[in-house]
Amino acid sequence: MSVTNLGTFGGTEVKQALLESDTSSVSILSYGAITKSWRVKAGSGTVPILLGFNTLEAYQADKSFMGIIAGRVANRTKNGRCIINGLEYSFALNDYPHHLHGGECGFGKRHWNLDLDSQSCAVQLRRVSAHLEEGYPGTVDVTVKITLFESTLTYEMIAIPDRPTPINLAQHNYYNLMGTGSIWDHEIESVANNYTPTTDDLIPTGEVVPLETKMIDGAATHWDLSEPKAFGCLDPTRSGIDINLVLPSQVNPSVSAVKVTAKNGFSLEVYTNQPGLQFYTGKNLSSAHAGYSGQMYRPFKGFCLEPQKFPSSLTIPSFPSIICTPEQPYKQTTSIKISST
Repeated sequence: MSVTNLGTFGGTEVKQALLESDTSSVSILSYGAITKSWRVKAGSGTVPILLGFNTLEAYQADKSFMGIIAGRVANRTKNGRCIINGLEYSFALNDYPHHLHGGECGFGKRHWNLDLDSQSCAVQLRRVSAHLEEGYPGTVDVTVKITLFESTLTYEMIAIPDRPTPINLAQHNYYNLMGTGSIWDHEIESVANNYTPTTDDLIPTGEVVPLETKMIDGAATHWDLSEPKAFGCLDPTRSGIDINLVLPSQVNPSVSAVKVTAKNGFSLEVYTNQPGLQFYTGKNLSSAHAGYSGQMYRPFKGFCLEPQKFPSSLTIPSFPSIICTPEQPYKQTTSIKISST
């Protein structure tokens, strides 16, 4: 383990932590709590399974939420407003006319304190989100511990508010298990049987319905994920997938919520205590700066698997509440395991 200085932004030093095991290496930034890279050993070399950038300037300019911890409230909130204890709060409409991933300057564009955990191969990040930061009520003390064990990366997130406030964090890596190219040949399977359908602007209708009823562009699709399905088969028109999968409440966190496999034999499994998981194939992915190996990231070059509570929960009372209190703080544990055949 080591920590280096990547540069400065706004007069604040940005630290980069390197975590290493026998099978992989991961780098973490204090800016945005970004998971900058994850390289996994394969034969005599390594495969970069995350999209990312070499420079801090690229992350400052990034608009695709590359590798960040999204918050204070991840995903979309309809019309960027809610009522808490009789008071109305308004948030930035950075996905007009809706609020997305915490606003114009959410957690992914903030500095975090970063320290190595000497007891394990881990890094601990912490920041205090001030009262009315991005419009949210209350001061929130947020800690994210990221641990690498062999080829499993675990995110433990705790957020303690000083009063009732909405909190819904999500880790936002873009994966490509081949290291380069499009992701249409990747295959996905999941314990999820249901999803939350949305309007055209990706705001949930409030329903929770079976995946087998899902339609794309008016056509029925084979969205039974109990067996592996290629991304391209799930989205034959290549219009893009951006769906909140509803995970069974009785699933043990030690059971994989979702598994993705690539043609090179790499597979990725997600274990989480969250009730939902956003599966996004990167339709709006773009980059003004070159990424790894000189790639200019474009749509469908990476996919996201974002454990979370449901989108727009603040405006849909039937969804699991995201209001946290000093007595009931926010907690998430998510592990991503990489295997190869």
